[in-house]
Amino acid sequence: MAVPPPPPPGGVPPMPGSVTIKKSVQTKYRLPALNWIAIKPNQIRGTVFSELDDEKLMTEIDFGQFEETFKTKAQPGTNLKRNGTPRMSTRAPKKETITLLESNRLQNLSISKRKIDASNDNIVKAIIMMDLKTLSLDNVEILLKFIPQPPEVKAYKEYEKQKKPIDKLTEEDKLMMALSKIERLKQKLTMMAYIGNFIDTYHNLTPQLKALIAASHSIKNSSKLKRLLEIILAFGNYMNSSKRGAAYGFKLQSLDVLLETKSTDGQLTLLHYITEVVSQKFTDISEFATDLMYAEKAAKANIENIGADISELVKGMEMCKREYSNRKDNLVLRDFLGNNEDKLKKLESDFKNAKDAYNEVVGYYGENPKMMPQIGRASCRERV
Repeated sequence: MAVPPPPPPGGVPPMPGSVTIKKSVQTKYRLPALNWIAIKPNQIRGTVFSELDDEKLMTEIDFGQFEETFKTKAQPGTNLKRNGTPRMSTRAPKKETITLLESNRLQNLSISKRKIDASNDNIVKAIIMMDLKTLSLDNVEILLKFIPQPPEVKAYKEYEKQKKPIDKLTEEDKLMMALSKIERLKQKLTMMAYIGNFIDTYHNLTPQLKALIAASHSIKNSSKLKRLLEIILAFGNYMNSSKRGAAYGFKLQSLDVLLETKSTDGQLTLLHYITEVVSQKFTDISEFATDLMYAEKAAKANIENIGADISELVKGMEMCKREYSNRKDNLVLRDFLGNNEDKLKKLESDFKNAKDAYNEVVGYYGENPKMMPQIGRASCRERV
C-alpha cells in the first residue's frame, strides 16, 4: 500500500465546510473552568460562530492581567521563593467546623444564605427593628423558610450551656443560633413580609374591584343586552312553544346551546343566524358589546378570592396594630399604619360595593350568585 505524500508546508488546507483544529492555549497560571455547554464543531455551520475568529482576537488581548485576576487559589505544586529558588507550596489546614443542623437543611440554608447580603448581627437588628431597608422583602421570605424548630433551638441552647466554642460552628449554624434568640421571630418576619407585600397587594386588588363594580352596573343597565336576550327568548319560544310551551326566561348557561343548534345542512348555527338577523333588522343593538366593555376585566376577577385576600390583609393589619401598641417607639410600624390603614378601609368599602353590585346583577339576570363560579361565565359573555 502506497504511503501518501507528506502535506505541503503550512499543514493540510481545510476542506470546504470543515473547521480548523484550534490550538491549545497554555496559561501561566491555573485558571477556573468555564462550565458552558459547547457547540460541537460540526454544528456551527450556518451559525454566528462560523463567522468568528477567537484565535486572532487572542493576539489582540492582553491576558496577563486577566490571569492575575482570575487565577485559582490552588496553583500547581511548585512556585518560587522571593530569591527565585523553587519551593513546595503550602496549604493552610482546612478549618474544622461543627454543625447541629440536619444535612439537607444545612445545604438548603447554605444556598439561600448567599442571597442575603448582611451580617448575622445586622440581620438580627433588622428583624428586631422590622427594617426592610437593611433586610429586603426577598431576604425576609427566605428567612421565613428557616425558622429554627424547637429541637434546633434546644440544641443551640445546650451547645452554649456546655460552653462549646461558637467559632467552631458553621456560618449557617451561627445564623440559626442568632435567629433562635429573637423573641417571636416568626411573628416579626411575618409582619415584615406583610408590610413589604401590602402595597403590591393593594394595587393588585383595587383595579379588580373597580372592574367588578363598573361591569356589574353597565351590564345591569344595558338596554341593548336586554333587547338581545329578548330576541333570543323569541327564537327559543318560536322553536319550543308548540312542543314544550312558552318560556318566560332562561339560564344564561343556555346560551351555549345556540352554538350546538345547527341548520338542516349543518352549515349554520342558531347563534350565527341570530347574529345575522340582529345585524339586518335590529341595527340599534348590533353594537351591544360596547355596554360590556368592563366585562372582560371583571371576568378575570374572582369575588371569593378577593374576599379571602382582603380578610388576610385585615388580619395582618390587626397584628401590626397590636405590635405597635406594645412598641410605640417603632418608626416602621408607625409609618406603615399611618400610611395604609385608610387604604385598607377603602379596600374593604370597595369590596362591599363590588359584592353588592355583583350579587345584584347576577340575581337580576336570574342566576344564583353562589352558583356563578360553576357556570360558564366566559362562554356567556363571549357568545352573547
